Amino acid sequence: MVNKLSRIALLLSHVALAAPPAAALLPQPSLAQTRTPDEQRASKLLVEGQELRQKGQHTEALEKFREAYRILQSPILGLALAQGELSVGQLLEAQQSLLAVSRLPESPKEKPKSKRARVDAALLLVDLTGRIPVLQVSVKGLPVGQDVVLRVAGNTLTLPAADHGVSLNPGSYEVVAKASGRPELHRQVQLDEGARIRVEMVFPPDVHVAPMPATLPSVASVTATVPIVVTLPPPVPPAANEGPGALPWIVGGVGAAALAGAVGLELARSSKNDVINQHCNATGCDQDGIDAARSAKSLQTYGAVAWIVGGVGVATGTVLYFTLGGQKNTTVALRPGGFAWTTHW
Repeated sequence: MVNKLSRIALLLSHVALAAPPAAALLPQPSLAQTRTPDEQRASKLLVEGQELRQKGQHTEALEKFREAYRILQSPILGLALAQGELSVGQLLEAQQSLLAVSRLPESPKEKPKSKRARVDAALLLVDLTGRIPVLQVSVKGLPVGQDVVLRVAGNTLTLPAADHGVSLNPGSYEVVAKASGRPELHRQVQLDEGARIRVEMVFPPDVHVAPMPATLPSVASVTATVPIVVTLPPPVPPAANEGPGALPWIVGGVGAAALAGAVGLELARSSKNDVINQHCNATGCDQDGIDAARSAKSLQTYGAVAWIVGGVGVATGTVLYFTLGGQKNTTVALRPGGFAWTTHW
């Protein structure tokens, strides 16, 4: 009887040792149950974004990453957001996201995956710095101190900032320059990753070139506004049968040469006008057009002087030819409509 009871007690002790503790029989909390609702929602969005990215739907994936990071700021979600922005060409936005990861406070309980995400974000930020394109804009053709408005991608830029360089995402951009009293300039530029491009906005000179007249102007039209009066000294009476002498021919020859030069200058100005028409349009002129406009303006001034000198020379020579012979004083007037002279004996 004792032996039977002993065997029963021994059996019960073995059963008690083999049975699990009562705490082990209670349900254990899962990993999902240890996360906050925000962590669960952000984790779900991260998985959905990764799946969309694998399918090539980068824009939709980026929206998932952006919403996840809005809910929970962590190194893993920040890195995923930056990678999503890079996949759609948003290099500047990715740079800001990576900088934000570097500023996140590090928790003592941070897991290895999160620490690894910090390192990857820092390495990606270094690589990204050399990939962002830079656009430099300089302005020429304006007086010193004149205001100019520059616009790129809808943003207004100051001239110093534009000249130093503006960071932009890769793509095609229109550069617009405005200045008071000048035509508006437009330039299209393509920026690729890592490119550094300078664009020069050259305003044409502020000149107004008059069109060449259909017929060459007469001496009277050149002097239509200001009469020219020349008073000649009393000439030395010529000897008998000597004629007027060489002086009228010299003066008249100089005048004729000046008129010929005026014709040549008008023809040269006409040629410059053709160059202006070929190299200038409503948006401005290239360098050839600017040079031609400046030359045409100078030729116009020199031509006007040549017409006046030539007209005076021819008129004076004519008067000398007919008046040399003993008259005491001669006044020659070049007026609108022709010549006039007065001789005093």
